[in-house]
Amino acid sequence: MIYDNISNIDKYQDDIKLYAALIALKNYVNGENYDETSVASFNKQECTTCPLREAKLENHHKFIDIHYMIKGAERILVNYSSQLKRLTDYSEENDCELFELTGAERCVELHEGDFLVVYPGESHAPKLVVNNEVTTICKVVVKL
Repeated sequence: MIYDNISNIDKYQDDIKLYAALIALKNYVNGENYDETSVASFNKQECTTCPLREAKLENHHKFIDIHYMIKGAERILVNYSSQLKRLTDYSEENDCELFELTGAERCVELHEGDFLVVYPGESHAPKLVVNNEVTTICKVVVKL
């Protein structure tokens, strides 16, 4: 997991794939040209945050997710445990499986300009409320 702000992307130059994706993300958000071949996909989302009771951990086997906050704020919970209670079988098509929260998750708060990189095996529950307030957020999820 990497948690940072887009203003600090130059410190990731040694990871060529991640750095190219972050540059492309920055350009995409700024409406500039970007190298679409450096990443699998961009998914811009306008959505409503949800309360913790609705949260489910998602895990991917193939793709890395980069969650980038354009507007608003969200909490994302992360769990590394291999002993999670499965809610769904793994879907090869969606590269996703869902698990129940354990209460041992770590919390990251994304605000405008912040990003979170989660790798396969890092189960995460995105789009959660900040300060118990349901709000509309705008974010981009990049799949590497």
